[in-house]
Amino acid sequence: KNMADFAKVNSVYSKYLPMRCPAARLCVALPAPWPQRPNQNVVMEAAGGEISQDTLHVQSISYWAPCNIGPYSQAKTLDGRLILISGQIALDPSSMVIKAESVADQTRRCLHNLKAILGVSKSVLNQNLRVSIFVTDMAHSTEVLQVWAEATAPEALAFCNLDFIQVVSLPRGALVELQVACLLTGREVPKKRTISSDLGEDVTVDCWSLQDDCCSSLCYLSPSASGVAEGWSNVKAEDTGRRLGASVLSSLNDSGLTLLDTVSLRLLYTRDLEGPEELRNSLIAGFKKGLQGSHGTVCEDVAGFSCLVAEGLSVVERPESCSSVLDLRVERQSLVAELLALGPKP
Repeated sequence: KNMADFAKVNSVYSKYLPMRCPAARLCVALPAPWPQRPNQNVVMEAAGGEISQDTLHVQSISYWAPCNIGPYSQAKTLDGRLILISGQIALDPSSMVIKAESVADQTRRCLHNLKAILGVSKSVLNQNLRVSIFVTDMAHSTEVLQVWAEATAPEALAFCNLDFIQVVSLPRGALVELQVACLLTGREVPKKRTISSDLGEDVTVDCWSLQDDCCSSLCYLSPSASGVAEGWSNVKAEDTGRRLGASVLSSLNDSGLTLLDTVSLRLLYTRDLEGPEELRNSLIAGFKKGLQGSHGTVCEDVAGFSCLVAEGLSVVERPESCSSVLDLRVERQSLVAELLALGPKP
């Protein structure tokens, strides 16, 4: 909730989680970490399981990429297929300070650091499966996207799921932080498909899904506008949440996966939907019902599930044929579900 508590949180975190080969992680400050627990100051997403992991954990200052400013690793490679990179801010590796002042220059430094880490982890930016970009001001999204497009091939933008999440603050006063999940170089890029579920005149659920044994889905309400929930009943809120959850579940099932294969699942909404507590709780309850499949698995059983409120949300939409950043659209949203899953080896 408050980035000033970063050091205190790290000191407690270190007592309970292993310091040998620690997790890849991200740290941001959000306006309200957990809707059902308004007095809680810290929420931790955690995912684990019986799966092989290779860890990139460099603690010494160098010139190739930033060392860790907390008890975490630069990257984790899961089962030799999926690379999870810790959130990257614009730290200069040799000095461990943020020298870049503009959001564009900070984004370039973040990407430089990402490329270095991916190179050691046997991947490249064009193999991105999911990209979550955390910004302190949503007005920066277009500029960040322009820099990102300059650093990657057009086809990379055509298949990765990319969204912007506006937060209260980031470590070291950064303006932008990048979190990515990548396939190893040489792995075939999964095919994308779109699910649309009409909820009535005012709301549609769209789902951009990347199909493979590594599944990434980005589901959201469209069109979105401030006050989209105005006039909703509890029944309408629950039904909307249920269909959003069902879209997430459908993307998993179409990949031959289940909720138990989930690596991370975030339900994010903006203050537009913070509204009456009863209405918000109905929406969240509906989302959980939509996710419940034939195996009886519920959200609380899913690795890495969290429900968070953000200052703002945007999703990057693109046509089937994407040749430049001019083809991309940054659309404001009120409710977004991010899913990342890793199934058994094919």
